[in-house]
Amino acid sequence: MERVVQGPVALEIVEVAEEEGADLIVIGTHGATGIRCLLWGSVAEKVVRVATCLVLTVHCSAPEHARRR
Repeated sequence: MERVVQGPVALEIVEVAEEEGADLIVIGTHGATGIRCLLWGSVAEKVVRVATCLVLTVHCSAPEHARRR
């Protein structure tokens, strides 16, 4: 199934999960920390805070050749 929605990303993910009766949301995270996370937050963190079902976060890291040095 595919669906296109518009709005705040974290809230839309949670809303679609609720509409579909999901038992679990699996979402990737880059593990942002520091000032970047403080200022903008993360979608994964917001989903964890507002979801009414279980949320599994999976740390996703860029391939070695794609990382900034």
